[in-house]
Amino acid sequence: MHRILPKIEGPEDLKLLDNQELELLCQEMRDELVRVLSLRPAHFASNLGVVELCVALHLSYDFSKDRIIWDTGHQIYPHKLITGRYRNFDTIRTKGEGAIVGAVVLCYEDRLVGVGICDGQRAGKC
Repeated sequence: MHRILPKIEGPEDLKLLDNQELELLCQEMRDELVRVLSLRPAHFASNLGVVELCVALHLSYDFSKDRIIWDTGHQIYPHKLITGRYRNFDTIRTKGEGAIVGAVVLCYEDRLVGVGICDGQRAGKC
């Protein structure tokens, strides 16, 4: 059971964590990525490689003003986990209302804008 990840509703919550909690959060994020992506085939090595980077970027920048470009849509899953999509993360790469679309080309949100560059065959709200 994750202790910290369920409490993260947005990047502002990261600033409330100390270094030890941030390390635990990153481990919980990796555990969740492995759990969900083992159920649905997807590229997840690139996601595992950017967990700490994603957390550091969200601690350093304000994405309501700043922009981020991931070099592949597959690297955006850690971003989804810490921007309020943890509770629905097990719907990733599924169809239906409320499902999180996997690979994205461009996505807009109320507070944050994330851009994932991918093969362009799938697009949706990240």
